[in-house]
Amino acid sequence: FRVFGLHRPPPGGGAPPAVMAVNGIGAVPQPVDRPLPVRLFPSATNPLAPEASVGPLPTLPGTRRTALHSRPSRSPGALRATAPPLVAGGHRLAIPTRLTPHIADRTALPTFLTFCGVLLSLAAGVLARLLSQRRARHLPRQRLGRFSEDAASIMTVAAVAGTHLDARSGHRFDEALPRVRLACGTASATVTLFGGHLISWRSAGQERLWLSELSAMDGTAPIRGGIPVGWPQFADQGPLPLHGFVRTRLWQPVAMEGTPEAATLVLKLSSDDQTRAIWDHDFELQLTVRLTETTLQVTLDARNTGTTAFEFTTCLHTYLYTPDITELAITGLKGSHFLDKVDGRRRKCDPHDALSVAVAAQETGQPGDAGFCDRVYVGAPPEVRVRDAGGLLRIRHTGGYVDTVLYNPWMESRRGDKGPDFPDDGYKYFMCVEAAVVAQPSPLEAGGTWTGSQVLEVLM
Repeated sequence: FRVFGLHRPPPGGGAPPAVMAVNGIGAVPQPVDRPLPVRLFPSATNPLAPEASVGPLPTLPGTRRTALHSRPSRSPGALRATAPPLVAGGHRLAIPTRLTPHIADRTALPTFLTFCGVLLSLAAGVLARLLSQRRARHLPRQRLGRFSEDAASIMTVAAVAGTHLDARSGHRFDEALPRVRLACGTASATVTLFGGHLISWRSAGQERLWLSELSAMDGTAPIRGGIPVGWPQFADQGPLPLHGFVRTRLWQPVAMEGTPEAATLVLKLSSDDQTRAIWDHDFELQLTVRLTETTLQVTLDARNTGTTAFEFTTCLHTYLYTPDITELAITGLKGSHFLDKVDGRRRKCDPHDALSVAVAAQETGQPGDAGFCDRVYVGAPPEVRVRDAGGLLRIRHTGGYVDTVLYNPWMESRRGDKGPDFPDDGYKYFMCVEAAVVAQPSPLEAGGTWTGSQVLEVLM
């Protein structure tokens, strides 16, 4: 093993009274200017004699190098460490190295308990990993390997004035599905690398996105809820899978940043042999998620990396959570024209100051409970507001997102034909307000770029 330590010197110099933990053994840091070799001698419980060294790392601003020194144990049967004498002026320190409790040694029992705790933690981690892999055993082997590599490569990357990114946090997810958690003050957001899918956004103490409790969480199917990325096809408007294929691909994290004002994550997805097998074009997508205390901004950038032009439709299929769909109303669309997909894509004009799902379902002209809300507002206003029992949200679309889609299956969903990942009463708790390109596909020349963004803001 290789052990390093860094500590900040207190005002006026001198060694701080901090305590470090190295493999479960407490130690007091001391300054050194050179690597310090350490040899572990064999014993009855440690037949091997591995060598290790403690050496300096590049010094960070406001820190200085530290290393460990120890007194050899007087017990010949105990695991012990020795080191050369310290440099002049250094502060000698001791590591309690005895691993067998002894009444006469006050440091032995805490050390032994710490050592046992480390072993139990390692055993629990291994067991959890094995159970996770067993649950996901039906995934392709190569995919599991990539999941593991991605999960291991993302760690906490920033902690600046209360803002941090933490890949080990998250909720309701199988360990085989890596995710990144962003936090800023009391707000947080969780993004899975599978699909570049944003599955949680909490602000002002409330969850703002709906996520189906029946959704697959192991990478075997698209996730139902949150903010899926639909590209290069919206819904079923083409020969590709529903909403395209990027929501079932693994995205790669390329940048993470935390500041006192915001936490930001950037993911990337590029074409490969598998994507070209179903859509013969080269591309590169970049998804940027920016979180502040009251806002969530999701930006999609597309670049044509091939030699021929192509067209695409797209959406950020945002599922907003609501405690009661009957109390939800959408404003800002009065006078806008829309395509009613439930009524044969007939073009209509919205006359309402505030639109509810119940009214939208009635206006489809379908008999009984067959009507529901599935509207594409063509060239929609760039801002709408959503009010419900949970508060008020402002939603802004910028850049290439020129259409707005409203979707809720209403009571039609009680027939149970919306898929195995959709609960029969799920319609009561969400409203989709999507930034989209639907009515007219967007062309992208070779080498060309496109960008579109959706900003969700909590007003109250």
